[in-house]
Amino acid sequence: MTERVQQSPSGLTATATHDTKRGEDARTRILALSELPGLWTERVAQWRRVNAALVGSANGKRTPSVGHEYMLYQTLVGAWPLAPLDESLAPRIEEYAVKAAREGKSETNWLNPDEDYEAGLREFVRAILDRARSRAFLESFEEFARRTALLGALGSLTQLVLKATIPGVPDFYQGTETWDLSLVDPDNRRPVDFAAMQAALAAHAKPDWALLAATWTEGGIKLALTRRLLSLRNMLPALFANGTYEPIEVTGPDSNRIVAFLRSAGSDRVVVVAARHFARLTDNGSHWPKPDWQAELNLDLRQRQGLRSALGDEGCRSLEVSNLLGILPVAVLRN
Repeated sequence: MTERVQQSPSGLTATATHDTKRGEDARTRILALSELPGLWTERVAQWRRVNAALVGSANGKRTPSVGHEYMLYQTLVGAWPLAPLDESLAPRIEEYAVKAAREGKSETNWLNPDEDYEAGLREFVRAILDRARSRAFLESFEEFARRTALLGALGSLTQLVLKATIPGVPDFYQGTETWDLSLVDPDNRRPVDFAAMQAALAAHAKPDWALLAATWTEGGIKLALTRRLLSLRNMLPALFANGTYEPIEVTGPDSNRIVAFLRSAGSDRVVVVAARHFARLTDNGSHWPKPDWQAELNLDLRQRQGLRSALGDEGCRSLEVSNLLGILPVAVLRN
């Protein structure tokens, strides 16, 4: 980031486009699997066993291949709906699976597609998402998906704050103001309900962060945070366009879980604090994180003077991360 200030301060920072294969929030869910390696390994082995009877064969090929079956479980983690499961999910996963398989070119491809293999792949998707045939799998998967959905959402809020405050110009693809669990086109080009987005934006003009955290599945917390961050950029255009970037040292047992830096221009200062790796403070994704971070920012007196929250009205009482990160997993301070 220090180099970027010098070399490309107006470079684009994008997290989603019209060609994204997995939506920006679907990706943070999949990344959260690295926080649950033991549980993930255990569940995948379990799902392989319970779904073994649904595996088919086409022209001597296992349908799906072992690799594609694993890919499907990862993809379902990313795309799993926050509302109750309905019949709309299976067609979306089918389209994703076939396109991903063709681009992988191991069992089928675009120039010479193996239609029998692809038919078997589609049938496997339909079967594992059919509650009448796969009740045991779906019950197990839904419980696990709730964990990764929460860990992914927290990671998404961190990603959002970093995108909006690091050197560069943040780009927001339409519809990603709330949770983006889209897959390949045309799934990622579905119409956006702008009227509903506008109504939600008005409702969160003065965000109640505790309420938004309690209802995080609705996506209002991401929308409200996006609005606050863009408002801050509008208030401090010189700082975000041409300001300096300075990493802040973090000390304490959780220092490797905290990203912190200072942006400044003239007399204006913005301090950004963002957490990562939330499994420990959420009991592996079971609940919203407790503010129990064991870390502290190392800022001198000049840098810390007059800092207050840019996301609320409170002042900065201390530089302990557990104080700065209360309800939200991120903090943005300004003078």
